[in-house]
Amino acid sequence: MHRLVKSLWRFVRKLLPFETRSEETHFAVTALKDSRRHQRFSVSHPDFAFVITSRDDWLPVANLSFEGFAVFLSGSDREKLVPSGHMKIHVLGEETKVFATQAYTDDSIAGYKLVHENSDSIIFLRGIIDYLKMGTSLQFISKEMLREELRHPDWLCLRGEGPCDLQIKVNADKEVEQLFLNFRLEENYFQIDFKNGQIKVGPEKYRTPPMDVVLKKGLILLLGVQQPRIVHCLGTFFRISQDALTELRSSPP
Repeated sequence: MHRLVKSLWRFVRKLLPFETRSEETHFAVTALKDSRRHQRFSVSHPDFAFVITSRDDWLPVANLSFEGFAVFLSGSDREKLVPSGHMKIHVLGEETKVFATQAYTDDSIAGYKLVHENSDSIIFLRGIIDYLKMGTSLQFISKEMLREELRHPDWLCLRGEGPCDLQIKVNADKEVEQLFLNFRLEENYFQIDFKNGQIKVGPEKYRTPPMDVVLKKGLILLLGVQQPRIVHCLGTFFRISQDALTELRSSPP
């Protein structure tokens, strides 16, 4: 489809005056976006997902799909862009190596197309995208459908695909005071419970997957949340979670 669009554009371009041909870049960008076969999922807190270029520069991830990714640009970030090369996609302490080619750039974002040289990168991305998708699907639940204690304005309750459930209590500073996330991982349901500055992951009765994997998948799910009221209150929680994730990874099995 993309080849057909480009062929038509080359034909039309011959009929246009020279000054109009500067639109080709914009047209190619639009055609590329329209020809995507895989949905791209935005990352709400790019501090925890980034790309390391072939020159070892770091760029925050804006969105991901199986066929490409985009990075945010600010300040001198544009100087860090490379036209193509091997890069690493890094998410919450784990990464995969990919080959990527720059596809488009605008004022605040640059998009890259992926070439999967083996199955490792596809497996890695599936482990990320499946949970970003869950987070993206979360929608607010009507207060009338909640039990009495959760009807208070301080509580924000959402449900999404999986199914997954997210309950957040915000404090006066609009930051997370309590959080409860229930979601499916493999054949079982797991919970992440945050209260009084402490994170608990369970239930521990399941031997697999390890609790650090459960926490990581839950955090990826939360990175996919696109509801502004939720995104804005999760910053401190993510920083605390990073410490908890490091501790779980260093704990004996």
